[in-house]
Amino acid sequence: MVLEYKDFSFLQVLADIHQFEIRDLFPAKKYEVQVLAGTKAGYPTKNNWPWMPIRMPSRTPRNVPLPPVVTLKVVNDTSQTNKLAIKINWKLPAENKAEVEGYMLKYRRQERQWKGPINLPPSQTSYTINNLEADWYEVQVKAFSVDGDGGATEQIVHTMPPNPNTTMPPTASWNIYQVSVMLPTSLTLTKQKKSLLVWVLLCVFCLDIV
Repeated sequence: MVLEYKDFSFLQVLADIHQFEIRDLFPAKKYEVQVLAGTKAGYPTKNNWPWMPIRMPSRTPRNVPLPPVVTLKVVNDTSQTNKLAIKINWKLPAENKAEVEGYMLKYRRQERQWKGPINLPPSQTSYTINNLEADWYEVQVKAFSVDGDGGATEQIVHTMPPNPNTTMPPTASWNIYQVSVMLPTSLTLTKQKKSLLVWVLLCVFCLDIV
């Protein structure tokens, strides 16, 4: 794994690390995070690395919701031939004390315009995005209360499963790791499923100069 703040640096960890917390970040600053999956064959080329944008929340009152825990699953779109879908599930962390009025969800094909926000009731904890092509997609979910919006959880996923005969790993491991922001000064990467990875490489880059 590699940590990078204003300058580029890297940290490599073994794939059996299931959770990693990046601390001492700055509230309200924007970071970009990379997680790269590696096997004994090596890593994919640097040019193909996708970045996950993360905006750290400001220090907010207790009655504003915490960022939700979000999981993504790529499925076939049953309504259209040769199309894919992303099933999104979320839940609030146990530490959340705010009363939620609803959720806002938006998504986009990577490097294109956001679609949404889609407003959802507080009782809803899943949503499926249909009619997708094989590409990288970003998904953002956040809760809101009468006192304001909580921090958003963003994830990125590829809608085309990797070829099982490929010797190199998938371009990146966003299908394997989830990034969540629980505090204004730290973010956590959590492994979501088993894999055949040997190493994981993490980069963090602060876009806002402090």
